[in-house]
Amino acid sequence: DEITLPGLVLALVYSFFRDDLNLTQALIGAVTGAGFLLLVYGTYYLVRKKEGLGMGDVTMMLLLGAYLGWRQTLFTLILASFVGAVVGVIVIFSRKKDFQYSLPFGTFLAPAAYVALLWGEKILRWYLGLFEGLVP
Repeated sequence: DEITLPGLVLALVYSFFRDDLNLTQALIGAVTGAGFLLLVYGTYYLVRKKEGLGMGDVTMMLLLGAYLGWRQTLFTLILASFVGAVVGVIVIFSRKKDFQYSLPFGTFLAPAAYVALLWGEKILRWYLGLFEGLVP
């Protein structure tokens, strides 16, 4: 939190000087990222009666969401979840771990956010282009 919360403030202030993201969009991105992870956190806790996600991941997404905006925040969450799941399965089977083995999600969020920052819009446009002409 010593890094993420001041980073959140800086991301929100920075939104005043950006052409591609205003304060409202930054706030929506922050709430989208943190809100989604809070939903996952709460659901897992209700079902399993234990934490399955750290609050550091939630505050990290608060910062990343404020900087990226909601579209790239969703992209970041999807990419990090996919890569984390693939790595998790590989670790479980290669090291003979059980399915209770946990990996820190932040190690997947940070690189996914970097990909979103550099290529997210291009990837999103390419992906949505796959569906052009399918819907009348």
